[in-house]
Amino acid sequence: MVVFFWTLFVGAKLEAQSLFIGSEQTVWVEEGGLISLNGDAENYGQITNQGEISISGDWQNQGQYVAGTGLLTLAGSETQNFAHGDQEVYQLALMNGGDKILLDDVSISSLLKLTNGILRAENNATVYLEAEAQSNGGNNSSFVEGKVVSTGTGYKQFPLGSGELYHPLTLLDVQGNNPLIGVEVSEPHPAPASLSGLESISTSRYWQLDVLSGTYEGSVVRIGITDEPDFSDLTGLVVAAAPAVATTYESLGASEIVGKLDDGSVTSAEPTTLSVISLGLSSEFSERGKVLVPNAFAPDSPLEEDRSLSIFAVNLLPESFVFRIFNRWGKLVYETTSLGEALQTGWNGINQETNQPAQFGVYSYYLSGKFSNDETVIQKGTLTLFR
Repeated sequence: MVVFFWTLFVGAKLEAQSLFIGSEQTVWVEEGGLISLNGDAENYGQITNQGEISISGDWQNQGQYVAGTGLLTLAGSETQNFAHGDQEVYQLALMNGGDKILLDDVSISSLLKLTNGILRAENNATVYLEAEAQSNGGNNSSFVEGKVVSTGTGYKQFPLGSGELYHPLTLLDVQGNNPLIGVEVSEPHPAPASLSGLESISTSRYWQLDVLSGTYEGSVVRIGITDEPDFSDLTGLVVAAAPAVATTYESLGASEIVGKLDDGSVTSAEPTTLSVISLGLSSEFSERGKVLVPNAFAPDSPLEEDRSLSIFAVNLLPESFVFRIFNRWGKLVYETTSLGEALQTGWNGINQETNQPAQFGVYSYYLSGKFSNDETVIQKGTLTLFR
C-alpha cells in the first residue's frame, strides 16, 4: 500500500509498499517505532525519527529530516538510490547487500553500521562523520566508495573500499586543533619520484588525506592489506608516506603487522602529517634478528585487532621462546612460551595472576628466542595499555 496523511505518529510497526510525504505533511517515528518500506520513500515535508525507518527502495529527501536518535536502514538487496539532501542522520545502517548510491552529502552524528551493502558515492558526494560518530563493521561486502570526512581529534576510522574490496585507513590518535580530515582511496598508484628508506611501494592503491579546516598535527596510521600483488608475504611491510602523489616516499616503519597478505593490516611506527599514504617494503623491517613488539594496545577498543598485543617476527623458532610482561612494580602479569600464541593472539590485557583486567599504564616486556639461522634475540622495552 501507499501511505497518505497529514500528520502521522508511529509508535509501533508500520509496513507499507512506499511512502510519500507532501510539503505540508509530517511524520513522527517515536522511540520503539518502526516504518518498514518495501519500496520507495519521498519526503517533501518533515520527518522526525526517534525510532527506525527501514527502506528497500530509493530514498529521496527534499524536505526536512530531523535526525533525533533514530536509525535509518538501507535494506534493499538491489541497487538503491540514497539522496538525503545534505542533511544529518543519527545512525545509518547498510543491510542485505546491493549497492547504495549516495547522490548527495550525508552527515552521520552517531554510527555508520556497515554489515552488508556498499555505499558508492556519485557526483562528488561525501560521507561526513561528526566528532562523536563511529563506524562499525566494514568488510569486503560493506564499505564506502568515495570520500569520508571526519571531525576532531583522537581515534578516527575511515571505512573505505573500491570495487569489491575493503581498504580501510585508521588514524589512531589525531592531534591538532579541531581538524576536519577527508580521506579517499585511489587506484592504481602512480610511480614515485624517489624512495627514502624503502625498496618499493604498492602500485595498487594509495590513500589521499586532505585537511579541509582546522590544524592537523599528525597521527600514527593503520592501513588495510588487501590484494597486494607487489608483495610475496608480510615480511618487511611498512607504512609509506609522501607529501603528494608521485613525489618522494619515506618509510614510517611498522609497529604492528597482523593477518595475511589478502586480509591484514600494518600500523606505522611513527606519526605523520603527510598527505599520501601507501604500503611499502623496507629491508630494515625484514632483517633476521628483529622482532616487532607494538608499543600500545587497548583491550576495550571497538576494533578486534586493537584488543590484544601480539608480536611480529620472521623465521623465529618456537624452541626456547619466552615472552613476559611486567607491571610498573615488576610483577609478572603475562607470560607465554608459545610462539604461536605470541604471534596470533598475544596478551589480551588480563593479569594472569589475578585473572582481572590489568590497569591502564606503562608496562615493560622481556622477549628471548632463537632464529632459524641460530642467531639469538633478547629484547626489552615498554608498552602502554589504554583503557
